[in-house]
Amino acid sequence: MAKGIAESAALTGEDREAFLDFMKKAFRVEVIKESMLLAMVKHFTADELNALADFYSTPEGQAVLRKMGSYMGDLMPIIQAEAEHALHLRMQQEEDRTGQQP
Repeated sequence: MAKGIAESAALTGEDREAFLDFMKKAFRVEVIKESMLLAMVKHFTADELNALADFYSTPEGQAVLRKMGSYMGDLMPIIQAEAEHALHLRMQQEEDRTGQQP
């Protein structure tokens, strides 16, 4: 995701590397992990989680895990761009409604 942000901000060279280094240090992986666990427990049954574990222990599941990072790397910039687009539209609506920038 940080790479997508760096690309959308048109960061290059030294600035890009500095940004990525900062994000690696500042990004709180433990918050994401905790959120993932809570979301899994919220949305999946124990049987479903066991089935996922079984799947990921198969050769096909291992292949999916290896490819997931690249898949998400392709998808996240698009998701981020769409979120930014939606935010821009919302801000424009608010500006049109009030005559002031939010």
